[in-house]
Amino acid sequence: LFASEKGLDLDAYKEKCVLRRIYLKVRSGGYGDLGSYYRKLRKDKEELERLFQYLTINVTGFFRNPGAFEYLEREVLPDLMEQHGVHGSFNVWSAGCSSGEEPYSLAIILTRVARKVSPSILFKVLATDVDGSILERARKGCYPADALQNFQGDELQEFFVEEEAGGFRVREEIRRRVDFRVGDVLKDSPRVKQSLIVCRNLLIYFSRENQEGVIARFSGILHRGGYLMLGK
Repeated sequence: LFASEKGLDLDAYKEKCVLRRIYLKVRSGGYGDLGSYYRKLRKDKEELERLFQYLTINVTGFFRNPGAFEYLEREVLPDLMEQHGVHGSFNVWSAGCSSGEEPYSLAIILTRVARKVSPSILFKVLATDVDGSILERARKGCYPADALQNFQGDELQEFFVEEEAGGFRVREEIRRRVDFRVGDVLKDSPRVKQSLIVCRNLLIYFSRENQEGVIARFSGILHRGGYLMLGK
């Protein structure tokens, strides 16, 4: 059902993880068994979408695990941008980007590093996720104030505009650095080589065979000397 309706191959995921979350939905929805819930999914597209959202586990945040981003900005990106800038555009892939906080965080630190290394350097963040609806939210770049707690001092004003209706929108100069596309890390890759791939806390949900397949795909798309960032 998921493969035909949503293009998501659940066989690639760890069976225990998937079943645990499905059983939670069955119990919380008051369904008697898996059969009755399956029949509900076949008839109710909205419930299928809700289960899809639940299974794809969209947990993210700006500068999630700040120490990891600080290390990236301080120890990795200055030399990497300087070395790989000769390739033309400096390309970064945020794989499994969810609602956009991660790729926008990357675009912000890339902006800061580029100012120090070479203000003329071109860079782009490709942000992919299997969930097209959450990418629509990400493209808008609007977030509530409580989602921006990891910003210090004047950073909020520098990179966001306060909305009249409440919340904050990522400034246009940062949003245009990020290209959001529907994509599945199990089968989709960028067409151009990347200098940094960020895929945080996603591979843990895949079977060992599919983990190895994704890592091989990442390896093939990275420039020599590029970096892969996993977890924290």
